[in-house]
Amino acid sequence: MLNRLPLILAQAEEAELPPVSPQDLATTAVEAQDGSVTNGGDTGQGDAQGQKPGGGNFLFMIMLIFLVMFIFMMGGQRKEKKKRKQMIQSLAKGAKIQTVGGILGTVLEVRDNEIIVKVDESSNTRMRFSRSAVQTVLDDKAD
Repeated sequence: MLNRLPLILAQAEEAELPPVSPQDLATTAVEAQDGSVTNGGDTGQGDAQGQKPGGGNFLFMIMLIFLVMFIFMMGGQRKEKKKRKQMIQSLAKGAKIQTVGGILGTVLEVRDNEIIVKVDESSNTRMRFSRSAVQTVLDDKAD
């Protein structure tokens, strides 16, 4: 409401109308130089033509930005999911792996939904894991 006060007061001085007090802004209408009537108070109802100033364009731009962000996020997730699925399917005997729990080992046997991993060489400890528990396949050079 107060952000329109200088404009209304300037119009009142140019048109030689009596000055408008802040209390009267909410209830009176002031005629501008071009002859259009505007509501003195800023009620958020829009201008004299019944349109909200800039509301539609702003909302459209915000929605467009969110749509673009969503597309980029989903594309990255889809790519990561495809890469992980290919890694799990390509598990083979002798591959060195790390599980999501941090256990390092060598794949001894690959079954439908699980793998047998040799965890300790000295005691010949073997563990059974779900294929989805594999986080990464390590390079042989990493040892």
